Amino acid sequence: MPCWRWTKLILKQESIKREISNLKSQISRLNNQYEFITKAPEVGIITAIQQNIGSQVNENTPLLSIIPINSSLEIELLLPTRSAGFIQLGDNVNIRFDAFPYQKFGFITGGISNIDKVLILPTDKVLPIKINEAMYRIRATLNQQSVYAYGESFPLKVGMIADADIILEKRSLLEWLFEPIYSVKGKLG
Repeated sequence: MPCWRWTKLILKQESIKREISNLKSQISRLNNQYEFITKAPEVGIITAIQQNIGSQVNENTPLLSIIPINSSLEIELLLPTRSAGFIQLGDNVNIRFDAFPYQKFGFITGGISNIDKVLILPTDKVLPIKINEAMYRIRATLNQQSVYAYGESFPLKVGMIADADIILEKRSLLEWLFEPIYSVKGKLG
């Protein structure tokens, strides 16, 4: 093989190596534009993952939730506006978790810790469930973090579905039975 041809092949090979290096650099740059790592501000358990691997994410869109280790769970309740009249911070709540039928395992008590002032409308897309009327979002603390069943303690988990009764007042059975008479007497003076 003539020397000039050999030199030409070496130059071509060097040119291809440079091009490969440039392409690798470009690929790396492009990957860095679409891939990033964010470190959590504290140690915790990841819950409520809202995106799939490889899906595109818009700015300010939550990806997941992190529950700090050793933190207490709270429950988020939805209160219809028609029921919101007398609800106050600190009101007691009886919570029945679907995963632990209350007829067998009872209920967990708690207290209202926050009442949102902003209504959630059926047209809003902020809830993972469909609602048919305007609601207030309420948070309640839980007086216990687990349910005792079958001789064991079962911890409550994020995402469990529950129903709740908010205790507005306590009356004796007699007061409850005579309430209609008291109200008529009050109206008549």
